[in-house]
Amino acid sequence: MLELLDNSRNRLLCLAGLLTVIALGLATRSTSINWPPFISLHAGDALWTIALYLGIALLLPRMPVLPLCILSIGISWFVELTQLLTWKWLSDLRATQIGRLFLGIGFQWLDFPRYAAGAAAISILDAIFLVKQTKLSIDEE
Repeated sequence: MLELLDNSRNRLLCLAGLLTVIALGLATRSTSINWPPFISLHAGDALWTIALYLGIALLLPRMPVLPLCILSIGISWFVELTQLLTWKWLSDLRATQIGRLFLGIGFQWLDFPRYAAGAAAISILDAIFLVKQTKLSIDEE
């Protein structure tokens, strides 16, 4: 019976979450807000991976939580590793505002656990939402 249920994510909820996370991520980089040091140092990278996860979930709403988590971490770590590259075209791209937002600047080992923490947090929330959604679907039958 469960296999007959539609276990896809609500795309509208993914989009709302994505826009919220983008706004929070940009806000954590703002110097006009006096964030606690822990938030200003660590939250932006975790939120970047959360935004990536939600973006993929928006495009692929039926992707299971674990592969989505692994893909989000993998892409985040790959982008971080590309910051070690000094190709001129890539450095020029990173010099733009959009390049900085999507590709970052300056490799940091500490970013790896930040990305993993973001992916873990959103995966847990996603799994909870999917379980609730499935439970609601069962109750409606």
